[in-house]
Amino acid sequence: MADLAYNQGFRASVPSYGAQTSSALPGVITGEILPHLMRSHGIPVIPPPRSYSSTVSQEDVEYVCSLIATSESIHLSPAVTTLHSRGVSADDMMLDLLPAVARLFGQRWVSDETDFASVTIALGHLQQLRRDISSLPGQSFMPINAPRRAILAPVPGEQHNFGIMIVDHFLHQAGWDVKTLPLSNLDEIVNLVAQDSFEIAGLSVSCDAYLLQLEKAVATVRRASKNRDIGIIVGGRLMLERPEMARLIGADAVAVDGRDAVRLAEQLAGRALRVQSTA
Repeated sequence: MADLAYNQGFRASVPSYGAQTSSALPGVITGEILPHLMRSHGIPVIPPPRSYSSTVSQEDVEYVCSLIATSESIHLSPAVTTLHSRGVSADDMMLDLLPAVARLFGQRWVSDETDFASVTIALGHLQQLRRDISSLPGQSFMPINAPRRAILAPVPGEQHNFGIMIVDHFLHQAGWDVKTLPLSNLDEIVNLVAQDSFEIAGLSVSCDAYLLQLEKAVATVRRASKNRDIGIIVGGRLMLERPEMARLIGADAVAVDGRDAVRLAEQLAGRALRVQSTA
């Protein structure tokens, strides 16, 4: 595998954030300052809304946005329960509601409709919303055979695990046995994949500062894995913006969101099973 530290093509592909002129200040705020603040609270910088339909309305987004702006969190759980009873699925809340609320609140901050303290409170409340949504009763698929196993972790050094926890939710709902390490080091990940057989390893990265660590983690996990056909899925803001980097670091696929992670995990595990059956 090519070492990214010496890959000039890779170095040229990594975004460079040099000095910005005053005329570019609005772009700096929306493109750099706000995403950095969101990541510091474990909230991923979400891409534009999905193209398929959702039961989440703009009114829902605005209502929840108003709730997370308050210093009290007692109304968050009832709001989730109300949406669920109305027919909004946990999947739609995870994939459509939370990202849209984060975007709307960010827009309000940029337009001076809210202040820094309110943003800090709101991002903390988004984490609580995610936990409330994860606790909703769901129709988990219960496999007849032993469930497939996945290990999820942010790349070593990465502190942001919001996206990983959403993927954990979707894999559990699909019947997977999931080991999630919200904060981990490479030795911990390697020891686990060496001791137990996992079909999938999922790693996330939020910014280019951790790409070399991610490349090292992918290669080390492959070498150490008890399952020689382990599939490795990567995700996070940078992978969404530059999915071609996944090949450079030796990963098998890039997951766009939690539902996509399940689809890819099933594909990779099925592919490995077919290879083993013909060996």
